[in-house]
Amino acid sequence: MPRIQTPKNAVNSDFKVYPNPTNGLIFIENFGQTKIESVSIMSIDGKQVFVENFANAEYQRTLNFSKLNSGIYFLSITEEGGKLSRYRIVKQ
Repeated sequence: MPRIQTPKNAVNSDFKVYPNPTNGLIFIENFGQTKIESVSIMSIDGKQVFVENFANAEYQRTLNFSKLNSGIYFLSITEEGGKLSRYRIVKQ
């Protein structure tokens, strides 16, 4: 089962996702050996509000949350090979 992390700067062994909470931009830093295949964002009610597929995204990605309403969102990062990491993000 994928982890859902809630600290201010959620970190697992492969990624750092910050700042959290955010007013707009979210930064994803990849410290792992695999590449990011895609990133998706779901609202608290389960609707997908954003998805982006990447070709060989290696070290850092920036996502713009500024057009989203304030609330709680779930950010999912899929790595090559299918590994999934999830984060709870608060949009102020």
